[in-house]
Amino acid sequence: MIKRISVLGSGNVAYHLARKLYAEGVAVDCVFSRNNETGKSLADDVGAYFTDKLQQLPQSSDAYLFMMSDTANQSVAQQIALPSDAILIHTSGSLPKEIFDAKNAAVMYPFQTFSRDVKIEDFSSIPICIEASNADTYHYVRCFAEKISPLVYELTFEQRKILHIAGVFASNFMNHSVFLGQKMLQENNIPISILNPLLRQSFAKVLAGDAFLSQTGPAVRGDRKVVESHIDMLSSDDKLAEIYRIMSESILKTYCK
Repeated sequence: MIKRISVLGSGNVAYHLARKLYAEGVAVDCVFSRNNETGKSLADDVGAYFTDKLQQLPQSSDAYLFMMSDTANQSVAQQIALPSDAILIHTSGSLPKEIFDAKNAAVMYPFQTFSRDVKIEDFSSIPICIEASNADTYHYVRCFAEKISPLVYELTFEQRKILHIAGVFASNFMNHSVFLGQKMLQENNIPISILNPLLRQSFAKVLAGDAFLSQTGPAVRGDRKVVESHIDMLSSDDKLAEIYRIMSESILKTYCK
């Protein structure tokens, strides 16, 4: 059983997961972070002591959660000396468990976007993707992950990489597209709130069913004249015009065969 943990990192993922695990009765021995402000704050929240020195990490934790950037996770994993029976877990979707030279290595990747100032209302809806170096470690990590959410999936590194890319398309690119639309309105003195009803309806349709079936717009109708007119209107911004062209061509290719 994983009853005591040390947390490495104090960013958005660490902030939410450490607090959730602490609320579920997991003892947090220590928070390590290069950022003294966020590290000390998180340590106070979870009743742990804070350190910015790797050599001061306790040797008695059952598991060590690496929740830093990919670069920092890899770098620290190569520097750190921990008990041979400890479970080392990172939470990245784009790193293999083999960043740890340890017999009990694991991944626990929460498939969700985290922001420090946005409260997670329902952790039980967050998928947790896990992988481990052996059967015993897998069992311990699965039980541990279920303290966060019942939606636990065993995915290989290759599957996690695909999931990560899918998330970038479905969330990061979507968010950037909304930003570009809002920016366009602001530059033309149109209130950005005018988009809100459209966004609510669009997101509701996607969540209710299949994104393929909910696609609308000139490209899905095969209306190339409108598509070309929009591209012409965007000609003063080559990059924006190219984004519009590539997305429209992808939609046309998908629906107008």
